[in-house]
Amino acid sequence: MHIKKTAGISIRESLEESEAVVCDYGAGGPKTSPVIKQYKYDSQDPYRVRQYVRAKRAWMVGHFPLLEYADLVDCRRIFTFVREPVRRMVSHFNHAKLYINPDWELEPFLLQKTHRNEQARKLGSLPLGCIGCVGVTEKIGESLQLINAQLGTRLQTRHANINPLKALPTDELSDDIRELIRENNRKDIALYQRALALHEQRFDHFSRGLPWCHGYYRLGEEGRLSGIAYFADSDESVELQVQRNGVTQQSLVANRFYNQHVKFRFPRERYVAFETTLPDGDGDAEIVVAQTGQTLLRD
Repeated sequence: MHIKKTAGISIRESLEESEAVVCDYGAGGPKTSPVIKQYKYDSQDPYRVRQYVRAKRAWMVGHFPLLEYADLVDCRRIFTFVREPVRRMVSHFNHAKLYINPDWELEPFLLQKTHRNEQARKLGSLPLGCIGCVGVTEKIGESLQLINAQLGTRLQTRHANINPLKALPTDELSDDIRELIRENNRKDIALYQRALALHEQRFDHFSRGLPWCHGYYRLGEEGRLSGIAYFADSDESVELQVQRNGVTQQSLVANRFYNQHVKFRFPRERYVAFETTLPDGDGDAEIVVAQTGQTLLRD
């Protein structure tokens, strides 16, 4: 899934060198594949789109919400990139001013509703830890290593769609404009911080040759703990430990049926959930993968 101004075009071009790719950049998008224009936008037959993409064993790429094609593949085979929100917004403005509307002024652009929190809106409600790979543009080299290792791709770093005539370089932003961007993109900032934490943890595990576990957990009222967990490269059930100060309080297995995020295709036929109640609503507890020592991130 290609979020605007996150290096998506260069990654798509690298993917196209070795893989079949189907693109959806909107009904009028010049890069939108003919089959998408025919079946999605003209005849409005989404089932035919899915038949075609699966038959071709193609990658689905484009500017669409994650939920749009969530049912195409196992969620472990989805990847996307996120970018530091201030830099992404400035890059988006420069691109729009050069190619779409030269009369754009910065503040009206930043305040337009469709431009705010775009990364969070595109990714929707699925926790980042459930997605196959969430790359970070500022760490593109490490991100591509993770994606290639998990998905068997041969993506390489390259430069494409670079604007040589930037109307506004990021390093020339005033403090007021930076604050305006942050104020209007709080969800994107929180998303980026989670993605960065997830990346650092995952790259550390990758560097040590440890298997990766997808998932998340939530702590609700009265100490109710729930979440999901599944391995990136295996359908083995995940064993979990509820720890406090390094001491195991409970042991769990992520083998219950998961009935949320219904459009997504989870492994193990959705038997990836876990649930328990923590004494005294123990908010200091950590959820640790017993097989690897990985700590699940709280959503």
